[in-house]
Amino acid sequence: MGNSSIVLTVIVPFYNSKKYLEGFVAQLTNQINQNFLVIFIDNGSTDGSYEYCKQLIQDLPSFSLHHSTPSCCVGAARVCGINLCKTKYLTFFDVDDEISDDAIQRILNGIESDRESQIFIYEHRNRKNSLIENCCTNVSTVNKLFQESSPLINHLWNKVFKTELLKNIDLPYLSTLSFAEDLYACVHAFLISTKTTIVHKSYYTYVKNSASCTMQRSEKSFYDNARANEKLLELSELYENAAVKNYIQNDAFYCFGQFIFPNKKNSFQWKSPHYRQYRELPLDKVSTPTEISSFIRFYIYLIKRKFDFFAFLIWILLKIKQGLKNE
Repeated sequence: MGNSSIVLTVIVPFYNSKKYLEGFVAQLTNQINQNFLVIFIDNGSTDGSYEYCKQLIQDLPSFSLHHSTPSCCVGAARVCGINLCKTKYLTFFDVDDEISDDAIQRILNGIESDRESQIFIYEHRNRKNSLIENCCTNVSTVNKLFQESSPLINHLWNKVFKTELLKNIDLPYLSTLSFAEDLYACVHAFLISTKTTIVHKSYYTYVKNSASCTMQRSEKSFYDNARANEKLLELSELYENAAVKNYIQNDAFYCFGQFIFPNKKNSFQWKSPHYRQYRELPLDKVSTPTEISSFIRFYIYLIKRKFDFFAFLIWILLKIKQGLKNE
């Protein structure tokens, strides 16, 4: 893996993904341009994925396999790959997704066309069963992507980064995140990038798998999402970009809302409020959107001011009101 002419590394974290590995390795070996390296990072698998991956790549000198840190956070797996990367550029693929046979060629063409760019953002496709959705954009700047809350923002697998750029974000913090690590990494990288290019081409298909972490939002996932937002809200660069700041503040409020607003679609939201935990979310940095009713705005004010008894009474009324609405 010491070929100095290679400029791109693909980092592939995986966890209990044995059933996907053979097909995904085949997608990589079928690339029309083989001028790239691959780093597989096993994130604490218990289904024999590590051993199976080792067997699959044993005769592939451009492929390597490593263990993540004991924390087994997906953020830690990504950081492990970043630290191991020796090429000028890197990208991330997931083993349960699909790439076109010319994916690497498209990436290398993009790099060759603009050596000054530190991030390349590509369009992509979503597939659920036989239904395919194209995620495209007409905009040409990152600020406009944030203004329209584009789905192209929050994923690592549709982006190519200069390795030195990602090594300048807060990697120790990134390694603590089990969810929203991609949001944190992408937004922090955008904020410190000197040039980002949007490429109106696609090579990646995100396969919506009902068993994946992103499709199974849990209480912890919203806390991690809120923690990522809180860390981003501490960056001075964020306040120099109104579009990114508004996007993160809105996302932070959305995470907060997953806990305080009764909603029958998510059973964990029916738990009695734990106000101390709510106040650990970045409430002090997030304004309440103007479209929220005055009743809920007052509820949030009470939580911020630690008037928990009165906030709980309002929460009961919200719960009853939502229950009546859904009957």
